[in-house]
Amino acid sequence: MIPLLRHNYHEKISIEKIRQDIYEAAKRNGVILNEEHFHGIVILALNVPMLHRLLQMTNAREVPWIYRMRPLYEGYIGNTPVNIIWAAPGAPLAAYVMEHLIAIGGKIFIGVGTAGNVALDGMHIVIPTGAIRDEGTSYHYIPPSEEVSASKEVVSALLMSAKELNIPVKTGLVWSTDAPLRETPSMIETYKKRGVLAVDMETSAIFAVAQHRGVKAGCILLSGHEVQHPLPFDLREATIKIALNSVKYLQKSP
Repeated sequence: MIPLLRHNYHEKISIEKIRQDIYEAAKRNGVILNEEHFHGIVILALNVPMLHRLLQMTNAREVPWIYRMRPLYEGYIGNTPVNIIWAAPGAPLAAYVMEHLIAIGGKIFIGVGTAGNVALDGMHIVIPTGAIRDEGTSYHYIPPSEEVSASKEVVSALLMSAKELNIPVKTGLVWSTDAPLRETPSMIETYKKRGVLAVDMETSAIFAVAQHRGVKAGCILLSGHEVQHPLPFDLREATIKIALNSVKYLQKSP
């Protein structure tokens, strides 16, 4: 049997163990963690320019954390505190970051990143309702299947946010792959015929980890090639605004 299909998906590494590992790592590195800086809503930046703008728009500041090269930030959306962290590139890294932040109290995750077009043309903001699992990480978390769904509550919050801001978005499936240089013409054509909107590297793993751990997750992606398609307005800024504005809807989520 293929190794990815051998896992016992119901078996969990306990959150308590991961949390203990976090505090032991902090102690080894001389880091004093403050739980007042850890929050239930986490924004996963899946693109460096997105990260920088997210930090600016939330007046974020770095807080003590165990990753030296991947800081954890605390920002505010209105009066609501959120954590922000760079969680890319790739599915394994996104999952690793999520596991640690779930262990310190993360309950709702919003991935904000970029993607390449599949069935789309031009530049579009995409809110995935699900993702095709063409990466290895998700198979360690949930049973084998072709697709994994986003959390309905997060998708709904993102859609309500987009409607309120009067920003058009696309919804549907995306394709997540570990091998961005193996997006062959035949594969692209296959998924284009199925109406798959875009391709990225992290979305399917983010959704799978959330399902495994019983938390909520959704993503919003800017898909296309900006240089080739001049924009009537800054869609990168619009993508981030939708994500941040969705937090007020997610606050009401149980």
